[in-house]
Amino acid sequence: MTTFARLKHDTQRASMNYKPRGISGALTAETFPLQSKPDGVNKGDPINYSDTWYKFDAALSAHNWTMGVHNWLFNTEANPQRAESISTGGNVVEIDSFQNNHAHILSFNNASNPAEYGTDLDYAHEPQLVHKVVCIQKNGIITNPGAGLDAYNALIGSPDLFVNMQDIELFPALGPVTINANALPWLNVRQYAYGPAIGKVYPLQKVVIARYNPVGSDVWGQIQMSNGLWGWIALQINRTFYTSWRMATIPPIPPKS
Repeated sequence: MTTFARLKHDTQRASMNYKPRGISGALTAETFPLQSKPDGVNKGDPINYSDTWYKFDAALSAHNWTMGVHNWLFNTEANPQRAESISTGGNVVEIDSFQNNHAHILSFNNASNPAEYGTDLDYAHEPQLVHKVVCIQKNGIITNPGAGLDAYNALIGSPDLFVNMQDIELFPALGPVTINANALPWLNVRQYAYGPAIGKVYPLQKVVIARYNPVGSDVWGQIQMSNGLWGWIALQINRTFYTSWRMATIPPIPPKS
């Protein structure tokens, strides 16, 4: 069984020594290094993007924000499709195994084709495989792409990606949670995330989370109701928690203006 985690922000990461990153006094974009082997905390081997995945990534973001050399993923003028092994803090990863104090995370294989993974390959449907980029470099300046211009990139391994355990926060263990007292007058149980309501749970009622479903920056939990039917409740939406379920690491946030 896989488990979910969030990549910690710079202020949380032990490897950052809790200091904001900077070069010559200027802040640089928050990047999270991904390893190609379960070793250390630095970036792993660069990934040579296939034409297919390069076009897929280019289509994810408005105006190809992430694709230009020295903007985000690609830093080599001689080979503009040679990507860094990076993400940004707050993004969700799905873990299938642990090794040497590292977690092996699920990712797309650079040798495959996006069509092999089906449809709905975007941040809203697969946030553990398509990550949100909160700021980029443009002409050497750190910038927010802007309202409605959020940037994204596929999580691609060649073939593997690992993260150091000290720099991630695992989702809380599945099990009982209590509905918040201020979830008035009730919290809807939905057929699926954001779907039609099929039941209600009430403030201070205890329910058991059996499964997680990250959707974009939000998290839903599956429960079984007293009538035996299964449904989904909102655990965290827009950084608001609706039950006793909590995480310290918040979803990706834009830089301060």
